[in-house]
Amino acid sequence: MTASTLSVVGTAISLHAEHAVGRGWRPATLLPVDDATSPWTAQGLVPFWMDPPGAGIGSNWAVPNDLSLDGLVLLTGPNMAGKSTVLRSAAALALLAACGLHCPVTRAEVPFFDSLVVRMSSTDSPAEGRAAAPRDPAFIHVTYGKTPSKFKKIRA
Repeated sequence: MTASTLSVVGTAISLHAEHAVGRGWRPATLLPVDDATSPWTAQGLVPFWMDPPGAGIGSNWAVPNDLSLDGLVLLTGPNMAGKSTVLRSAAALALLAACGLHCPVTRAEVPFFDSLVVRMSSTDSPAEGRAAAPRDPAFIHVTYGKTPSKFKKIRA
């Protein structure tokens, strides 16, 4: 690693820490690699792009969410209820925690993921009888050649 690369990485980590601590973010606890039984939990999860509650008048703040994911999860709700926001926040939590960075939570326990797959799709068309969900397994197989051993799919 060259000195200039090290300088950029160090600056990025320092700026992240300054920003994260100022917003009340905390480091997540990473579960052991061989732990496939503990649930993925998060308390006080807010989208990283929004302010925590109480940030001030006129700020763009979000309601904190608590998550406990263990096995297959089906997230449903009406349009504009925040499903995609929760999924994106959970994906960001997994990525930030895997990198050892502060996360927009008050407390979190995050398992080891051997891959993170986020597929954004708006190809559902009930009028035409088309749904994106049946194509998802084929997308994963084509992309990776197999299903990863520990796999959490986040689809929004």
